[in-house]
Amino acid sequence: ELIDRLQKAGAAVVGFDAVFSEYDRLSPGEVANSFRSLDSDARSKLQALPSNESIMALAMRRLPTVLGQVGLQTALPPEHHETRVASPFRAEAGGDPRPFLLKYISLLPNVPELEAAAAGLGIFSIGADVDGKVRRIPMLARIGKDIRPTLTLEMLRAVYGTNTLITRRDAAGLQSVQMQLRPALGGGSFVIPTDANGRLWVHFAEPDV
Repeated sequence: ELIDRLQKAGAAVVGFDAVFSEYDRLSPGEVANSFRSLDSDARSKLQALPSNESIMALAMRRLPTVLGQVGLQTALPPEHHETRVASPFRAEAGGDPRPFLLKYISLLPNVPELEAAAAGLGIFSIGADVDGKVRRIPMLARIGKDIRPTLTLEMLRAVYGTNTLITRRDAAGLQSVQMQLRPALGGGSFVIPTDANGRLWVHFAEPDV
């Protein structure tokens, strides 16, 4: 319902800074398996209904939706699957950016049905500065040898409809992340300047009170 309402309101993309890592226990099929007192007819009817994940996946296909993932400093728990969705095509200008990126051992993913319907997958793990304040958010992160976009960058990529990301670096580290735009949007590129570790300084708004 939330995704459908956002679509009617004219949203271009939706991003969830949450992980749907487990199946909804209130899906009809899950309820049918949970209540032993159900008669066979009621159980069969519940199991024949679509799951809550399949309903959400349909809404996600109507409006580009980017799902969040969390970077872990441990191996992925065995009850979770690894993400099967490929990263966007990426080119490297000036050299390999991996030595400068934030590094995680694994990713906590969403359930497969939702990831398959997503317009993109983005990490929303952030790190604070030494004083505990968050001033910068990463555009990219490293999972082993793989480079993954973060939620902010992946939402922009979904809006622009591009599969091409370009990292640019020099001897000191990263300088920018670049997206190639579709011809329908005028072509060209959209460049996001970053610090040496591929992070963007956040321009925080003034507090409301």
